[in-house]
Amino acid sequence: MNNTTPNTTKIIIGVLVVIILCLAVYITSQPRMMPMPGNDNSNNMMENDDNGNGGDVSQNSQNSNTGGSGSSTVVPTRPGAVMTKTPVKNPLASTVWTWKSTSFTNKSTTVAPNNEKFVIRFGADGKVSSVTDCNSVAGTYTISSELLKFGALASTRMACQGPTLEMDYTNYLSQVESYQIVGSQLHLNLAKNAGMMSFTRKLN
Repeated sequence: MNNTTPNTTKIIIGVLVVIILCLAVYITSQPRMMPMPGNDNSNNMMENDDNGNGGDVSQNSQNSNTGGSGSSTVVPTRPGAVMTKTPVKNPLASTVWTWKSTSFTNKSTTVAPNNEKFVIRFGADGKVSSVTDCNSVAGTYTISSELLKFGALASTRMACQGPTLEMDYTNYLSQVESYQIVGSQLHLNLAKNAGMMSFTRKLN
């Protein structure tokens, strides 16, 4: 009796069993797919956005404050946290400067007639005052980064003796739109690049 065929069948069955066992071991050893952290929160946030009840709200604002606190910047925080503001230092607060001259882009220059006149004081409370060669003026100022703006300046009503540059001086101040401090010098830039007022810091 020929036993070749039964032996061959046994070998084939044995090979199939081995293959099946190997597949089972391979499938069992594969890592399971885990949900990514934060998916639930992301889905909730998306659902909240659709419902109008949540989501991120971005705000880009530039606030200008007067006085020593200067402008404020919004500090970004994680979604849902309370937004905080960090005050920015006002470098002009509590400083005193003497006007020296105003130079214009047309090459003309107005020079202050007296170093003891035209002294301007910047208060930490956003108020500004200045003496001229005739009267005193006072008002407010707003500062934000390198931007500077003076409010309306009120003047005393003393009679002026002889020529005065008071009107020119206050007119220049009303045109200021930015500033720059270079050492002991203060430069106030006029709008439309019309010119620049130059001041020297007064220490007493």
